[in-house]
Amino acid sequence: MDYCVSSLEWSNKNIVLFASVLFDSIWQYRNFIIHGGPISTPTFIYQSILKSYSAILVSSPSCTAVVSASWTLPPADWIKVFSDAALSNSEVSIACVALDNKGNIINWSSKRLSPCPPVMAEALALEMALKLACDAGWKYTIFASDSKTVIDALNSRNSYYPWAISSILDNCSLLLSNFAACSFVFSPRLSNILAHNLAKWCLACKVVSQGSLDIPSSMFSDTEEWVM
Repeated sequence: MDYCVSSLEWSNKNIVLFASVLFDSIWQYRNFIIHGGPISTPTFIYQSILKSYSAILVSSPSCTAVVSASWTLPPADWIKVFSDAALSNSEVSIACVALDNKGNIINWSSKRLSPCPPVMAEALALEMALKLACDAGWKYTIFASDSKTVIDALNSRNSYYPWAISSILDNCSLLLSNFAACSFVFSPRLSNILAHNLAKWCLACKVVSQGSLDIPSSMFSDTEEWVM
């Protein structure tokens, strides 16, 4: 770690940023191992942390999604899919957005539903993310959601979860055979803002699509919430 910190220029802001990348990376690689992913060497992990940290500092909104300090890019050959739901009194919109290891948005999907409990909407959004990945043939995929209940339930069916999402979780489990390795990670709202904004925009504009429409550039911010 001494070599790690001595090779970089630090400010208070950069220290917090690097610490966020470091701890998220540790958690992410722990999940890779638990869910059957490849075991990376310490050197590879260190280089991946530095690469993700550097990508955040130099990223440009005009060519790639701005990467939040609270999550990291997936490793090479992996895809990261964020999912979220937006609700109104009369309907629900679920959305998911997929990024490659360079932070580029490579696909997205949205769907409108009848009113349902928030946790059910979040579970359905994650199921849609799984189906998107299966259809695309992505064998190594990280799935992120800001619903800790749904993520915990998929990581351990022994955890508490509402009975209303049992069948959705069963559907998700059936899809897992399509992956060589996958991981489910909790992504707080501020680091899941891409999917959150997309779900809100699709709800407001009544959009149902899969990667075939131009999304307003304001949707690509993962630091500011889109306002209807």
